[in-house]
Amino acid sequence: MPEKRTPARMDQLRDLVQFVSDHITMRRFPESRRAQVELATEEVLVNIFLHAYPETPGDVAVTVDVTGEGRCILRFEDHGVPFDPLAVAAPDVSAPLSDRKPGGLGILFIRNTADRVTYRRSGDRNFLTLEFSGVSGG
Repeated sequence: MPEKRTPARMDQLRDLVQFVSDHITMRRFPESRRAQVELATEEVLVNIFLHAYPETPGDVAVTVDVTGEGRCILRFEDHGVPFDPLAVAAPDVSAPLSDRKPGGLGILFIRNTADRVTYRRSGDRNFLTLEFSGVSGG
């Protein structure tokens, strides 16, 4: 599976999203789902860039695989602060804007578009895996 490892910095965002986009396009992952995969990639990476390394610089690795069954599997790895996005309560999007806490919408988007999201912490590393079917809506 193709992997790209870079410093976890905002100036790497475009290259990493393009890396994912190039591989899913090359493997003929459906256009109808590509934008969702690319946006989910961006959301995960921005969270890593902004929150994983509050005191020291670090890196991030992105692995992309499109299976013979037409599934896109993205794996993100960092050695930053432990963070399980599945443990975060979903924001109440029905509440008035003035009553909402900031944040959480990116995680909600990922949960709603990916068919499967898994997280594990192993040693000093976070591993987040997103799986997308080639059919819109899962």
